[in-house]
Amino acid sequence: GTTRAERVTQMVGHMGTSVLSGALSTLIAAFFMFFAPNQFFVKFAAFLFATIGLSCIYSLTFYPALLALVGPLGEAGEVYAWFTKQKQKMVHSYAKSYVQSTEFVQRETELKDSSTTSNSFKRQGSSFQA
Repeated sequence: GTTRAERVTQMVGHMGTSVLSGALSTLIAAFFMFFAPNQFFVKFAAFLFATIGLSCIYSLTFYPALLALVGPLGEAGEVYAWFTKQKQKMVHSYAKSYVQSTEFVQRETELKDSSTTSNSFKRQGSSFQA
């Protein structure tokens, strides 16, 4: 999408299920620690529940709303698009520096000289045979 709302909807559609399923599996695993006889495991389960629960709520409600207001537009934030642009700039600067180099100028002059001499030989040969 190009608008912020489209990008947020696309993000929640693609990543929301992964975030929710990861949080749910962690919460189910931590749930059984509440019934442990050791106090450490009970407190650790409470810590996991609070951390995972708040992270899930934050990542699926507050963060998308914030991105819908002030998130990136267009291709901003897309690594592949950025990499492609950087590659094009690098190739362009290399080609530009090569074309301006003395090696390129020498090679071009040699090619022009060789093409003119080969054309004159062809002309001479054709006039000789005719």
